[in-house]
Amino acid sequence: MLTHALIRRLFTAGVAAMLCLGSAQAVVSNASPEDFIRSLGDEVINILVDKSLDQGSRETKFHGMLVEYVDTDTVSRTVLGRYWNQANDEQRKEFQDLYREYLIRIYASRFSKFSGEKFNVKNSRTESDRDALVISSIEPPSGTGPVYGVNWRVRKTDGGYRVVDVMAEGVSLLVTHNQEFSSVIQNNGGRVQGLLEALRKRIETAKAR
Repeated sequence: MLTHALIRRLFTAGVAAMLCLGSAQAVVSNASPEDFIRSLGDEVINILVDKSLDQGSRETKFHGMLVEYVDTDTVSRTVLGRYWNQANDEQRKEFQDLYREYLIRIYASRFSKFSGEKFNVKNSRTESDRDALVISSIEPPSGTGPVYGVNWRVRKTDGGYRVVDVMAEGVSLLVTHNQEFSSVIQNNGGRVQGLLEALRKRIETAKAR
């Protein structure tokens, strides 16, 4: 059974990859889904082990890449779920902005804990005419722990592939956040504004650490 700590650790690897799509996108925009994720993984590992990056520099770099190379429309709609249609245009825009910053603030501080992991892309399978699921694993340094599966749903766009979800040991990052955020909205009288306020508080708390 996956513990919350393990899920957070695996999702950190996944979010790191989502945040670091920039250089990989330019190189492998016309490659296969496996090549795209393999190149992406190489970039992620390089960043995870680069101790010269301070948190501020890392967050700035990640923010620009996340905005440009993740399918933020699909991600935002999936995470907000049925409440997307309830939200007005201003709330949708604010949610997209807050969710990007939330991912960066919450996960960036954890990236420095990764060292020595090996990222392996195994294969992929076609999910639809646009989507593919790339199967990969994250392996700790030899003998230090088990191997974990991390799968990537990638979507073919005019500009190349983009990641639209990450699944750690079968658990979807976006579904997990959808469930969490839906609960926050329900606990705030069904108001999307309640989630926006909660995300602002979480981001401010992360900034203060």
